[in-house]
Amino acid sequence: MKTIAKIWGAFMILLLATLFFSIDVNASTVSLVPNNESAASQNKTTLQRAINAANAGETITIPKGTYYLSGEIMVKSNITIQGEDMYATKLYIDKGFVSPYIQISADTGLGVSNLTMKNMSMVMNPNTVPTIDINADTVQEYGKGTALDTNKKNFSFIEISNKYSGKYTPNTPRTNKNLTFSNLNLDGELKGDSGIFLGDAENVTVTNSTIKNIGAKNGISLQTCSNITIKNNTITNVGRSSIFMYLGNKNITIENNSMKDWLQRFGVLHYFQLINGGMTKEKARETTNNDSGIYSYGPANEGIFIKNNQLSVSEGKKNPNNAVLAKYGVTNTQSIMYSAIRLPGTKDSEVIGNDVQLTSPDAYSFLDVNIKSEGTLEQGSKNIYIKKNTFTVGSSGTIMYPFRIFNAEADENGNGIIIDENTIDIQGDIWNYFKTIVEVRKGDPGLRGSIDTQSLTFINNLISVKDWPIKTSKWLYVNGCKLDVLEFWGNRFKDNTPEILDIIGSENINKTYTMKLNPYFLNYEQLANPYITGTATKDSIYKITRINDIAQANIVDGKVMMYLKPDQVKGKDRVEIKLMKENTLAERATNRAYIFYFNQ
Repeated sequence: MKTIAKIWGAFMILLLATLFFSIDVNASTVSLVPNNESAASQNKTTLQRAINAANAGETITIPKGTYYLSGEIMVKSNITIQGEDMYATKLYIDKGFVSPYIQISADTGLGVSNLTMKNMSMVMNPNTVPTIDINADTVQEYGKGTALDTNKKNFSFIEISNKYSGKYTPNTPRTNKNLTFSNLNLDGELKGDSGIFLGDAENVTVTNSTIKNIGAKNGISLQTCSNITIKNNTITNVGRSSIFMYLGNKNITIENNSMKDWLQRFGVLHYFQLINGGMTKEKARETTNNDSGIYSYGPANEGIFIKNNQLSVSEGKKNPNNAVLAKYGVTNTQSIMYSAIRLPGTKDSEVIGNDVQLTSPDAYSFLDVNIKSEGTLEQGSKNIYIKKNTFTVGSSGTIMYPFRIFNAEADENGNGIIIDENTIDIQGDIWNYFKTIVEVRKGDPGLRGSIDTQSLTFINNLISVKDWPIKTSKWLYVNGCKLDVLEFWGNRFKDNTPEILDIIGSENINKTYTMKLNPYFLNYEQLANPYITGTATKDSIYKITRINDIAQANIVDGKVMMYLKPDQVKGKDRVEIKLMKENTLAERATNRAYIFYFNQ
């Protein structure tokens, strides 16, 4: 019996030791009062004390339940704040989670690093935070510095930022680092400023979250940030833009997000902001607003990668701002319109594989670029690739300018705005005089005066336009400015869309590089005539063509003749013909190609 007792005692000691050491000493659960709005101040104090007391690496868990909190909650570095469940842990708040800098007036340089927030829902308290109602008379107070746009109204769910001085300084230090936000469900209930606001931050991920019903402005706002990934989120019904990047942002990846119904309230808010800022009503009534779902506002934005997102407006949806503005004497019934993507003051960026649907009577543009200035800094858009996207306007919609190019520059390799291999499907009306797909236009003078567009490439796109009048329509309008270089080839037209290649304002184009390859039918031509033939601009900068880096042919005196090998085309419906530049030293590869389809 003594032997059994000793064995049992040793086992219990081992079991207790195992249980003790398996407890995560870096985890704590905060105890809040559920379902009681009168406990909001108490709950905020309890959570703030837990955050203040947390050790580096500690995880603070908020259990399942509905909790009210009142007042700002200051986060800190090296902790995780998580709910037990993304939907079952719900916080009703009247102020947001903020970095220390927000509450400190002096320029202390404080920042937040290694912070994670995840697995919870947050709702702006409907009982204590007023709704931004653009139909109410109180909207006229916006921009006066009253309770409507400060105090409880003007806050975000999460704001990690330095105190902004109002001026952009290159190489601004990123004092907020290594932040993770995931599995958050943020419902503004038509209140507040933004869902998540990040300033002077780097190495941040925002993933697998839902942001909706933001009152005044944006789902996600960035300012002087770098190395940010925004992925797999759903953002709907926001006041201004789904994702807004205001100047000095670098290496921003926006991927696999779904964005719907932006610019639902900011048109009216901006109108009164202008008036309350000193603009006359007459002048304010002349202003327009076409803010976009994804808005790289610039300047000094670079490396903005927009990939595989869905951007849409509810089918047939008019912009709600216009009906409200009409009550205040705005006679332009389309002063507020939807754009999908805007990239002013942005360079070295890509828009690839996105699905854009603007089936609205108030659609302005799929994509536009322009110059942007801030202080003494000015930057035009350049080296922007728009490739393999689908741009759609359904039959119940209209669009003003599908693509609008203002003041686009070119980089040292001649890359300006490249629109390549997209599907453009417009079943509604194009609402400009010449029904053009692309307009190049002189913008407002910047610090350097008016800048002509330096380079536009429009190649390999598949175009379908319903009821496109062949006698009066043009695909391109160069309006009131110069276009230095135009590249145009490989575009195809489907669904009985006429092949309209006319340009209005062609006298404003300095150099045009085109190529036209003749149809080739594999079934019966290949053996008898194994060549792709065509014509090109005689003085083209492109001297050589290649297929799959194997077959090569020179472009001689404006003529193209490329030999096809059977193994290059077997089982294919198309080939990619790469265009090369040639100088006295060597041939140089470019990022241009002619996508050639057989049997068409």
